[in-house]
Amino acid sequence: MVYLLLSITLCLSAWLHTSTTYVGNISDPQESMWFMEWTPFAVAHGHSPLTSDYMNFPHGLNLMWNTFTPLAALIMWPVTATLGVVASYNALITLALATGAWCAWLALRYLGMGAGASFVGGLLYGFSPFVIGQAGGHIHMVLAFFPPLLLICVYEAVVRQRRRAVLLGLALGVLCAAEFFTSEELLLDGIVAAACAVAILALYARHAARSRVPYIAKVIASAAATLAVITAWPLYVQFFGPERPIGVNHPKNTYVADLLSFVLPTQNQLIAPSAAVTQSSGFSGNLVETTAYLGIPLLVLLVVVAWRYRATLLVRVTALTALVLAVLSMGSRLHIDGRTTSIPLPWAAVVRLPLLNDALPVRFMVYFYLAAAVLVAFIASRLSTGTFQRAGATAAIALALIPLLPHVPLPVSTATVPQFFATAREVARIPTDSTVLTTPFPSRDIVAVSALVWQAESGMRYKIVGGYWIGPDPPHSVTPLLEHVLTDMAASGADDTTPAMLPALTLELRAAHISTIVVTPGPYVIKEVALFQRLLGRGPVPELDCQVWWNVSA
Repeated sequence: MVYLLLSITLCLSAWLHTSTTYVGNISDPQESMWFMEWTPFAVAHGHSPLTSDYMNFPHGLNLMWNTFTPLAALIMWPVTATLGVVASYNALITLALATGAWCAWLALRYLGMGAGASFVGGLLYGFSPFVIGQAGGHIHMVLAFFPPLLLICVYEAVVRQRRRAVLLGLALGVLCAAEFFTSEELLLDGIVAAACAVAILALYARHAARSRVPYIAKVIASAAATLAVITAWPLYVQFFGPERPIGVNHPKNTYVADLLSFVLPTQNQLIAPSAAVTQSSGFSGNLVETTAYLGIPLLVLLVVVAWRYRATLLVRVTALTALVLAVLSMGSRLHIDGRTTSIPLPWAAVVRLPLLNDALPVRFMVYFYLAAAVLVAFIASRLSTGTFQRAGATAAIALALIPLLPHVPLPVSTATVPQFFATAREVARIPTDSTVLTTPFPSRDIVAVSALVWQAESGMRYKIVGGYWIGPDPPHSVTPLLEHVLTDMAASGADDTTPAMLPALTLELRAAHISTIVVTPGPYVIKEVALFQRLLGRGPVPELDCQVWWNVSA
């Protein structure tokens, strides 16, 4: 309950205007809202939830290459249907923050930590700079329930071995499948993190490793079989289905932990001197991915705990695993103060491997914070044993965690919905499953994605050309010239349309089977209306705050 109250406090600005305001400071949440509406819509109407032509019509998109979270979308279906996608997104991110912290508490209790110590560890993990930073735009990263539950399964499989191996493997397979339908990347990172931890443990417990291998093998085989059965069709669609991206989706060695990012806060922290924020803003990547901040006090505490209790196997393995994860998070070349050096790092050895070549190294930090939570909870559990003076140890833990306090409340953005799309009577006039062209043109180039929210709020009544998704680059499209003209117009008001281009633009409208054109309020409405008047040979119909052409395909 405490975790939930903290989460609500962080998201309070969004909850004050939850139908129009959402947690986040980039456009990705609006794409996530589209995914949250698409999954239940697809299930209810018998469509494949893994591909869709409701965006980027008629070519569509392959959702398996995008950050859609079908499991969460199905769970939130009643909220989405009742309150709309914006409110549902805010509810999901609020619950995600609290759930991650609670799962960490559960894992720490499983490891034998005290209730209070586990609560502190849950705070560190669930509200870490990684999770708070990712809350700016990546809900699939904020849904961080998987790492703590994976820790429980791996610890049971490798150390305790009290359950039947096949049943434990079945549970692990189902857990991995749940994460597969939440974030494939965190699942892949988790496998790497678990492999590192088990390898380190095997080095220090070689005498017991051989006898445990048969049990571990049964667990892995059972988990792999379960995961394969559940994910066979989605994986086939991902790697053999339509609209697959070619090449790598993100620039290499960009979204990494800078060496100084471990000690310099960003504007996501409550305590963030302007000089530090100015310097950290120069790190590669963006604010949502600059999530490696630990602070000097926590770094010192982790080092002291690791050294003081190095004889304890749990501490030794956890500390070394955390060190490996921190190094992996820095990518293939060391970054110092925003500059890429020539110093190679271990990630360079694996970055070319299939699947891993598109992972963002900095996201290993979520597993680092889990390891840090284990170490902090371990030392907090020692407060009552007399090993440390209670007051001094408590002060040390508090001093270590205070710099990590997040800025309250979290940043929010507004999902502006024109009156035309906010009025059910007007939207109902759009023919079902017809194709709609809106301005500004929904595009990845100028990050104009509000049209995705309008479509989602309409209950996917219609399809759209353009959109915001990961796919082939350049994307398959039947309206490339129209997109170029409209995005230039939306960005600067420039209209470079010539009479010779009009027949080609008209052909694109026909190829996309555009049924309705809606020009929404904006600084260049007059130019946009004039363009469509030339193309269609007739003026629009004023509908509330928009200009609409009906029956365009006719």
